[in-house]
Amino acid sequence: MAVQLATLRDTRRAKVDLTTNQYCLVKIDPNLDTLELATAATDTVAGVLDYPGSAGQVCHYNVEGFPKLKMGAAAPNQAKLAPGAGGKAVVATSGQPYFAILQETSSADGQICRVLMEKGVV
Repeated sequence: MAVQLATLRDTRRAKVDLTTNQYCLVKIDPNLDTLELATAATDTVAGVLDYPGSAGQVCHYNVEGFPKLKMGAAAPNQAKLAPGAGGKAVVATSGQPYFAILQETSSADGQICRVLMEKGVV
């Protein structure tokens, strides 16, 4: 079971309805300064959505620390993670940027796990 430890949070308004995307990855639309899901390996992850909201509502997202995160597939403990479909995390491949390190083993799509927010390249 994932336990959320101390994190640093920020807030922004949702660009789209994010009410069903708690613990998913978000990015910032620079033109509107709003949040939307990060769904591609090329997306710059702003953080992990903690308190979601409808379009136009303020959302809280974790930008640093040890937040809970929704996984998109099974992954080993200490795997470096990248954004995947639906704003879920997947294992980053060689040469790819990562945004976090998994702190426990994920056994399935949709599992909520604890991660350490840290950026780098695999």
